Amino acid sequence: MYSRSWELLSSCTSWIHVVREGPGHHHDGGGAVCIHGNPYDPPALPTPMDSPIPLRERSEYLHSRASRVMPGGDTRSVTFFPPFPSFFVSGSGSTIRDADGNEYTDFLNNYTSLILGHARPEIVEAVYAQIKKGSVFPSPSEEQILLAEMLIDRIPSCEKIRFCNSGTEANIQALRVAKTVTGKKKVLKIYGGYHGSFDFEDDIEIPFNDLETAEEVIKEHKNVLACVITEPVLGKGMIPASREFLTGLRELTHAYDIIFILDEVVTFRLSEGGVQALYDIRPDLTVLGKIIGGGFPVGAFGGREDIMMHFSPLQREPIHHSGTFNGNPVTMVAGLETLKIFNKQAIETLNSMGEGLKKTLNSMIEDQAAYVEGMGSLLHFHFTEIPGQNMQDMETQPKALPSTLHRTMMESGIFIAPRGMFNLSVAHSLRDMKTFESVTEQVMLDLQSMSHS
Repeated sequence: MYSRSWELLSSCTSWIHVVREGPGHHHDGGGAVCIHGNPYDPPALPTPMDSPIPLRERSEYLHSRASRVMPGGDTRSVTFFPPFPSFFVSGSGSTIRDADGNEYTDFLNNYTSLILGHARPEIVEAVYAQIKKGSVFPSPSEEQILLAEMLIDRIPSCEKIRFCNSGTEANIQALRVAKTVTGKKKVLKIYGGYHGSFDFEDDIEIPFNDLETAEEVIKEHKNVLACVITEPVLGKGMIPASREFLTGLRELTHAYDIIFILDEVVTFRLSEGGVQALYDIRPDLTVLGKIIGGGFPVGAFGGREDIMMHFSPLQREPIHHSGTFNGNPVTMVAGLETLKIFNKQAIETLNSMGEGLKKTLNSMIEDQAAYVEGMGSLLHFHFTEIPGQNMQDMETQPKALPSTLHRTMMESGIFIAPRGMFNLSVAHSLRDMKTFESVTEQVMLDLQSMSHS
């Protein structure tokens, strides 16, 4: 259910312009900060696109160039938003700047991967020192051992671990070994769950947070299921799994000798041992990525030793798993330094900031058929009166509203995901939190006003 106001607004195409003036800023009719002395001099385009975000000529020009060599000017689907995406050129702490000099407070953090914010000095120094010695070699490295030791220390269920270059790759390998070990092919996954850019084969889907359905399906297909895979927080909506749901999946998979895979690519940030530590469950395999690479491409998967040893080259018939940049020392040192800084105290502080922000925002927008869902530092706007429990609930919401919110937040100098997701990094200050709160309050009021105009 959602209010008639939001229903009307979902088809609205006009935009709000929040004027922000001050020393060193253009009076541009928009809230994004435009710095004098822009080093770019973009050529005029013959057919300019209609964009509500001010001074994006250089981004438009770059998108036009990109479109000549890449389909739709895009090589990463999630970063595109119409009429064309902004091209960011630099970042520091919680601030990012686009090719036109517009500055934004970054509440997306490269889709949760930059837990320390942009260009953290310790990471820059560690990476620079490693690159001077060499970026990658045709051999193992001590840096792999150090990061593996740290992760295994934090995640008891990971008795052995392997590295790759993305969460997608890590999930593919986890599914691969599950099928090899069990000799079965079917995978039970969550409807709307995301585990990377690949198509599942022989999969069965169930609703998130529906243990009754899960039990029925697992019992029916127990003889053909290789594994059950889920996120502990559904990425599309940042909806947390109930403790009952995750615990129930673990118990069912154990009872029927089915491998249980927990995808903690996004959620590992929520405690030193991920959500599995918070819920006191022990999956057979865990998939990691995002923050463990310190801002560089990374993926990892680990779990029970008897399962992971199928990848050992010392086995008679090992599973072959290679990759040119697997466990490269640049990523490894960046990950090591990041996890040293992002310790238990830092995690607890960031989660507390996130929960506080969620509470404040929800008190602001409680009368507007909208609310903020999430867990710790992972958050998401929802446009519905009743908190959703799964992807089916998400699909009842007005589809145009999240992108409208995204663009109006950009006009006010705040960058979130076009789908309404946002997250925190340790670089965010209390001032950033207050700015986010005040911008959200004004934007929501303006959106509501637009729906009645």
